[in-house]
Amino acid sequence: MKKSKKAFYNHGRKYYRLYNELGKEIGWIDPIYEKTQFNYLKGVTLFLLTREGDLILEKRDKNTRLTSGALDAISGHCDNHEKSKKTVYREAKEELGIKKKNITKVKKIATNVPLRFSGERNFFISFFVSELRKKNKKFKLQKKEVEDVIVMPMQEGFDLIRKNLTKFPYTGNEEIFENIFRKVELFYKKSLEKEKKEYIR
Repeated sequence: MKKSKKAFYNHGRKYYRLYNELGKEIGWIDPIYEKTQFNYLKGVTLFLLTREGDLILEKRDKNTRLTSGALDAISGHCDNHEKSKKTVYREAKEELGIKKKNITKVKKIATNVPLRFSGERNFFISFFVSELRKKNKKFKLQKKEVEDVIVMPMQEGFDLIRKNLTKFPYTGNEEIFENIFRKVELFYKKSLEKEKKEYIR
C-alpha cells in the first residue's frame, strides 16, 4: 500500500510547507524555524468589509512573535496541507472569533502573490475579500496575538497601506496592491447593487 504524502510530514504536528521562488514545493519546516530560512511559505490575507463599506483591521499585540504592534488585515499561514480558503475561515475564527457562518461571499481576488515581509520572510499570499454578515462589531480577540480591532472607511485603510503604516510591503509592489484595492472596491460595489435589487423585489 502506497504511503500518503501527508505521512512524510511532521507526524501529526503543525508544519509549514516550503516553496522555491518558482512556487515548487521543496519541503517543510516546524513553525519555530520560520525566521531562520529564506524560502517561501504560503499564507492568506482577508480584506473583511462591513455592510457600510468599512474595512476591519487588526492591531497586532506588541508581544506577538511576528509583526508585533503592526496593523494588519486578517492574515495567516497555511498550516500543513490546508487549502487557502480554509485558512481564511480558520484565521477569522482564531484571530477575531468570527465564525464561518458570519462571513459571506468569500472571494479570492489574487493568487500566490510573491511578497517579502519584515524580517526577510518570503510568502506567496492569496488575497480574499468578504463581507461581515453580522451588524454588531463585537469581536473575541486572540490572546497574545491581537491587541485591538480598528474599523475604518475602506479608502482610509488603503491609504495606511500606501503609506507603509501597516505590515504590508506596499513600496515596490504598488501595482499589485492597487489592483487588489480595485477588486475590493468592485466587490463592495457589486454587493451594494445586489442588496439594492433584493430590496426592490
